[in-house]
Amino acid sequence: MTAFSTPVRLALGATVFTALVLAERAWPLRRATQWKWRRVFINLAIGALGGAALALVYGPVVLGSVERARGVEFGLLRWIPLPGWLAAALAVILLDYTLWIWHWLNHRVPLLWRFHAAHHADLDVDASTAFRFHIGELLLSVPFRALQVAFIGVEVPVLLF
Repeated sequence: MTAFSTPVRLALGATVFTALVLAERAWPLRRATQWKWRRVFINLAIGALGGAALALVYGPVVLGSVERARGVEFGLLRWIPLPGWLAAALAVILLDYTLWIWHWLNHRVPLLWRFHAAHHADLDVDASTAFRFHIGELLLSVPFRALQVAFIGVEVPVLLF
């Protein structure tokens, strides 16, 4: 399905994250208000909890949605005859745009904002802030993502990309 195995993807992700953290330390944009490594640990712990919760539901719900949509030929990109490369490129663009809509909703809908505010509560934004999402927000995003991939007609390899 993907070019790299899970351990390789994790190692690459950890390497990029470490490089970003070290670069931020070497060339900070502003003075930190909190001790860096305590914040990084807290943000990674929050991310690990959210990741564990997502690991339980994402596959069955979102990947299941892709499979069900494929089984009944449902989804915009299945209805329009396109070369595979173009369908994949459009899927990535549509996924990105509709994910932006989800983010916009998180800022506008009071219930969603209550969860999303945990991400914005980080006093010193850095690479570790990308992991700081409330479990509630992550779990609420799963049904949105399932509808998103079904309506667009995304294939699993493109989704994993």
